[in-house]
Amino acid sequence: MAGTSTGYEYCCNIYWVRGSLEHLLGTSIAGISTGHEYRCNIYYWILDRRRAGRQSHQSIDEVIEDASGPGTFASATFLPDQGAIAYEGDMLMRVPQFTEMQQDAAAEAIVHSMSLVRVAQALDEAIQKHFHFHWPEVHLHHHNGHIRRERAARRTETRYWPDGVIPLRISGRGFRSREKRRMAIGLNQISEKTCICFRRISRSAARRKVPHVRVLEGRGCRSYVGMSVREQHSTLSQDMILGKRCRTSTVFSHEILHVIGLFHEHSRPDRDKYVEILPQNAANTSLINFRRISSRAINTRGVGYDYLSIMHYGSRAFSKNGDFTIVPRPDTHRKQYLNRIGRARRISEKDAAVINLMYNCTMPRPSKPTCSKYPYRL
Repeated sequence: MAGTSTGYEYCCNIYWVRGSLEHLLGTSIAGISTGHEYRCNIYYWILDRRRAGRQSHQSIDEVIEDASGPGTFASATFLPDQGAIAYEGDMLMRVPQFTEMQQDAAAEAIVHSMSLVRVAQALDEAIQKHFHFHWPEVHLHHHNGHIRRERAARRTETRYWPDGVIPLRISGRGFRSREKRRMAIGLNQISEKTCICFRRISRSAARRKVPHVRVLEGRGCRSYVGMSVREQHSTLSQDMILGKRCRTSTVFSHEILHVIGLFHEHSRPDRDKYVEILPQNAANTSLINFRRISSRAINTRGVGYDYLSIMHYGSRAFSKNGDFTIVPRPDTHRKQYLNRIGRARRISEKDAAVINLMYNCTMPRPSKPTCSKYPYRL
């Protein structure tokens, strides 16, 4: 197959272009027989199996990095066409959201530092009292003895999708039927565990300004975190970019969970209790991707850390030398999960639990989803 794949792909591309023209013209075009369709289906089936076999040995961040191409995955990057920041490999954030998140993280770090200062001051007073020893005088200035914390109670419900229903629109003709079937499997799995429902909308509905996710062809796998629609192309939408290697139920589920409102598991505010980050093994440009996200931006809702989350990256994410960058802790968890983090293939029980709490889903969930369009067809 290796020696003829380019020729087969060229012929099959001609075949699929012919199919698109026939659809537009409403008539058939002679010259390519149905035998070509059979051979093309066999050819792409083999490619799918090879791709699936390769991805089954990869963590989800490795799959996304392969799809993104060199130089586009590791660092936080401004994307002018989106007016957004690409962050942690596949997340998109509007600039104000990204800036606010970074400010929250900095404020939380300052609060933590001030608590350490208070501990140090208490220790200093004890030393002076018992040993009659005086450190060189240092003056610390902060507003009224505390850090301003008005935004600590900020909630992100405004980024939740109304009634837990997410309208989707597949844009462009580059998505093959089998790819859309795999994507639908991911949607089915999410609706089977949560109260989130999906609805495919038409171009005309999009032009009526129905807020929705526009699924696009492109390089890499990227999606916004939560509802983040904007006026674009006479619609009210937000983009999800899916390169060819991203069109699996696993990667699509990962990106959809971003759309629902989930961040990466290893960025939780309490993550340092459960994983150790080894920055010496990460590329300098990617270090920003290992920052903990503030508790002001992420509410874990009491759901425990999930090594098996589909939102967790692998143990070598953003590695510059092939060594570990994310290591479960303590040692018992390291042995149990080191080679399992980042390799979930579907939404986990804890992923579902967080979503159900976010969207106030009725519990327990019914045995079959009540979504009007379930099971989904894209």
